[in-house]
Amino acid sequence: AQSPAIAADLITSDQLATIETMLAEHDIPPAKMRAAAKVGSLDQITAENYARALAWIDAAIAKKEAT
Repeated sequence: AQSPAIAADLITSDQLATIETMLAEHDIPPAKMRAAAKVGSLDQITAENYARALAWIDAAIAKKEAT
């Protein structure tokens, strides 16, 4: 039996591109996003966590702009 994490639907390539673009545009290291999402690579983010990933990026952007 597969573990639930592997069976979960992953983000689409378009959603992955959105995340990668946002990270790149704001100089946010992808490693920080991977750590926050607890994944080995960004394409392992699950569809149900996509909105949370975007919210994390928004918060990281706000934090960078506040400093």
